[in-house]
Amino acid sequence: MEYQKNNPVSGKWLKASDVESGSMAKLVSETKPMVSQFKTKDGAIKMQDVSKILFEGSTEPVNINIIGRA
Repeated sequence: MEYQKNNPVSGKWLKASDVESGSMAKLVSETKPMVSQFKTKDGAIKMQDVSKILFEGSTEPVNINIIGRA
């Protein structure tokens, strides 16, 4: 039997409504692909790239879904 390593994401998630224009932040963890809680329109598993960022003046990093543009 083969087991898959599971690294759940812990901590708070960033809310877009909490971000002010001009805010400064930096990535504090590597970006990892994770299974999303959402599914595609046809019901397939959806993946998301998750990283942690730390906003200037804050002491706790938050999770963010990194969206790439082609």
